Amino acid sequence: MKTGTAVPRAREVFRRLACAAVLLLPVWSMGAAAALAQMQPGRPLARSGSDGRNYYALEGYLVLGGEGAPVHNAQVVLTNSSGAYIGTQVTDNEGLFIFYDLPEGTYTITATHPSFGRHVQTVEVLGGPVRGLLVKVPEKTSAETLGTATVPLWATRIPDEARRSYEAARKEMQAGRHRQSLPHLEEAVRLYPEFAAAHAAMGSAHLILGGTEAAARAYERALAIDENLPDACLGLGALYSSAGRHQQAEVLLLRALRLRPADARVEYELGQLYARMKDWPKAEEHLRGAVEADAAVPKRLPSRVYLLLVNARVQQEKYAAAMAAMDEFLRLYPNDPFAPQVREKRKLLEDETAGLAPAKPPRP
Repeated sequence: MKTGTAVPRAREVFRRLACAAVLLLPVWSMGAAAALAQMQPGRPLARSGSDGRNYYALEGYLVLGGEGAPVHNAQVVLTNSSGAYIGTQVTDNEGLFIFYDLPEGTYTITATHPSFGRHVQTVEVLGGPVRGLLVKVPEKTSAETLGTATVPLWATRIPDEARRSYEAARKEMQAGRHRQSLPHLEEAVRLYPEFAAAHAAMGSAHLILGGTEAAARAYERALAIDENLPDACLGLGALYSSAGRHQQAEVLLLRALRLRPADARVEYELGQLYARMKDWPKAEEHLRGAVEADAAVPKRLPSRVYLLLVNARVQQEKYAAAMAAMDEFLRLYPNDPFAPQVREKRKLLEDETAGLAPAKPPRP
């Protein structure tokens, strides 16, 4: 009896919870892709540790020394005074990188990108977070290419006035004043219509404010200028996914993943997309990738990633793995609104699948 009925009943046990999780997808996709485009929002720039030491963030911008153009998609490696590896970041559209939880001391930044090769710079973190550090790298007369990692031509021609408007917008966005950022961004693109990063930032601001059509137009304009802007690929891909334009969303999100491998945000959006398409193996693959990429910063992604992962595994009859994901959800989010349902469904799922295990042979 158990073998014949436990599988469909196990699916039914999770059906209502899975439906609730799927209903939440459009809400997340409309705003969270843009919110997550700001590196680890809400994470403190300074904190006191239980060991009595203070820990600070190091924020910097990688720019070309001549024009001051931002260098996106560059790798930035941080090591301490002993040469020990601290971490790696990839710069965003504005050349931004940020490291958190650094004890006071001297650090070495090593930036690499095909357009300039390798650049090394030291910085001290003392008494507080380092904000707005400019890491100026030498500019070459001709851009070298490696795949898509190049400094685009538009980024080398930004007028000073347009850059100032853009920087003013970024400050407003960092302070959470997205509506106030829009006039600055509009001015930046009026002064320099090919300012791809400003168009992408405008898309993010509109998305957070709920203006999905305006966000889509801004992202599309940004990608028409530079198809390799990771944040624009992510934001527009999330919008297309929510709107049911699955093929277009897949192209953009896979491109974003190619530009930023193992990025938790991109993996999560791909997981959501494939869940909508009911491609459960791919949904599980990317949701698991999101969880793994996010492991260094617990709770950066929304709790719904675990509900979707459970759903993908149940749909494939991977019940033990589904229950493991439920356990992790309850460990990380014990007070989540869905936690009571998860506890209930986990118990029912465990009871219903107990009979799936082979019976133990009788004792001799």
